[in-house]
Amino acid sequence: MRAGFVPDSNGRPHYIVNVVEDITERKKAEEKLRNIVEGSSIPTFVITETHTISHWNAALEALTGLSKSALIGTAKQWTAFYPRSGRYVLADLIADRAPERDVKALYGDTCKKSSLIDGAYEAEDFFPAMGAEGTWLFFTAAP
Repeated sequence: MRAGFVPDSNGRPHYIVNVVEDITERKKAEEKLRNIVEGSSIPTFVITETHTISHWNAALEALTGLSKSALIGTAKQWTAFYPRSGRYVLADLIADRAPERDVKALYGDTCKKSSLIDGAYEAEDFFPAMGAEGTWLFFTAAP
């Protein structure tokens, strides 16, 4: 960080501060995540802690018919699965670190803690509006 004293027209001190941070490692990690998600044949999306969609892969576009360009940057992940506006999906509950009782309240016995991934849940459910006759999905949400 560099700071400099600059007097104003009345001689009072003003400071100019310039902060620089090396974000190379963060950018490399973001690129790795993008490559993993985009390269997967498994329909996948990623949301941030604020529920904003950051990734929506081609496999999910094919399954849902919803384009990543329309959804990335929004909090409309529910539109792919549920007709009710703003309905939480399992990933939203994970992002909120919701207690198990909240997960069970929304998903009931169709959902259980993952035996493989700490903090993750797995569920299966029928989505009647997806496809010509509805679609059964098995899904996992993990932090």
